Amino acid sequence: MNSLASILSEFNCFNTKEIELFLQFFKIKKLKKHDILLHFEEINTRVYFVETGILREFSYFDDSKEQENTITRWFTGEGNFVISATSFYLQTPSKIAIEAIEDCVIYYVEKKDLDYLYEHFPQTNKIGRLVVEQNLVLYENLNYLIRIHPAQLRYEFFEKIFSKIAYRIPEKHKASFLCISQAELSRIRKKIANGHIMSDSENLNLF
Repeated sequence: MNSLASILSEFNCFNTKEIELFLQFFKIKKLKKHDILLHFEEINTRVYFVETGILREFSYFDDSKEQENTITRWFTGEGNFVISATSFYLQTPSKIAIEAIEDCVIYYVEKKDLDYLYEHFPQTNKIGRLVVEQNLVLYENLNYLIRIHPAQLRYEFFEKIFSKIAYRIPEKHKASFLCISQAELSRIRKKIANGHIMSDSENLNLF
């Protein structure tokens, strides 16, 4: 739990004893590659923290619920929290699922325990608010980027935003996230390898 303790320390909200107490509410969960952490239409009752590994959030193209018919929505690597936000806060069935794309070690806290921490440690609310704000800004800007800009520029920004984990993400999931085919992704990678960087990638500062 060292990385989780380190993250909590960075918020400057807790002293050492409070961090130790906070961590007592977290439990560990280990996932194998392809394990589903949160199923589609399951109610999200936990906040997850990624100690090691990578998770992807996805939804389905249609009602078949076939694994190959998915749209990748997000990636979460080490040192980050993940939830299905609407499901968690409204306690409604989730419209996304969360899958391990590597073996993972996850820590999680139950919503009822988090509510207790919110009540007894008001500074916990600051952490929750900051995490949600950061994720909302990223989601909004990346959605804008994917809808408006050319495929190569999307890919270049993807490489920046997920720079620490991009090389570990399977190509099929990258392509799905960027709303392009794997063949187009391959062509973009070749162009960039040959030095064809889009100038807008230096000037467009969304994040």
